[in-house]
Amino acid sequence: MANTPAAGPTGFAHMLLKVSDITRSERFIALTSGGPGEPTQIDHIAFTASDVRAIAARLKRADVKFFRDLHDGIYGLTIYIADPDGNMIELYEADAKM
Repeated sequence: MANTPAAGPTGFAHMLLKVSDITRSERFIALTSGGPGEPTQIDHIAFTASDVRAIAARLKRADVKFFRDLHDGIYGLTIYIADPDGNMIELYEADAKM
């Protein structure tokens, strides 16, 4: 029987940064403008992961807040959760689908 790696983050993927002026910030990637009256801030931080289904189940048992449950995201099977301070964290498993 082959060893199966434990479910969990496997690497840093990206950080979506809200900026006040996209034109001024063109040299960067993955930028989005904030909505009216929203502060410029980090929108979310993303990590690649193995076995996102198992991670989601474990986090639900721990009563972690979900911004968005398991879904087919643009990078693969994805969840969005809150860290202890309420920051949005994205975990996705590339090439995995619902």
